[in-house]
Amino acid sequence: MSQRTDQSQIMRRRSSTKAYMETLIYSIEAALKSQQSYIKTVKSSLNKNGADLEQCLNNPAFDCPIGVYPFSLLDDLGNVIIDSASSSAGFNLSYVTCSTFDAVPPAGCVYRYEMTWQPTCAAAPCFNPQIQVNGRLIIQTNEKGAVNMRTNEYDTSFNLR
Repeated sequence: MSQRTDQSQIMRRRSSTKAYMETLIYSIEAALKSQQSYIKTVKSSLNKNGADLEQCLNNPAFDCPIGVYPFSLLDDLGNVIIDSASSSAGFNLSYVTCSTFDAVPPAGCVYRYEMTWQPTCAAAPCFNPQIQVNGRLIIQTNEKGAVNMRTNEYDTSFNLR
């Protein structure tokens, strides 16, 4: 009987996690379609970590450094939806943001949606590039209550222009 209850709890947790991830992907897409969110995201100091996203997108004379950089997404009000600039940012089993994802153990902060951006130049110099953004779900599966699932279903990839 206990094994059946455990299996039922795992199925419910997996179902609610999938629903949350689908909502998260939708909120990412919606934020990027919003002009206010796009402007706040591009101008955010969180997206100047290693390279300046705003300069790469808006200054045709700027030599955008080739590499992969953390991408943080803000909503219309400037609230952070995804904070990839901080390796400790994630969300817990109740889908509330938390800041202990990289801790050992993660203290309940078991999920992280990590996004990166990169200019799509073959070689330097890199002027006025397209910017590719990628996202992926990471789960701390060793944490009690975390659901082990195929995370690649929630991968995203798109160009900012």
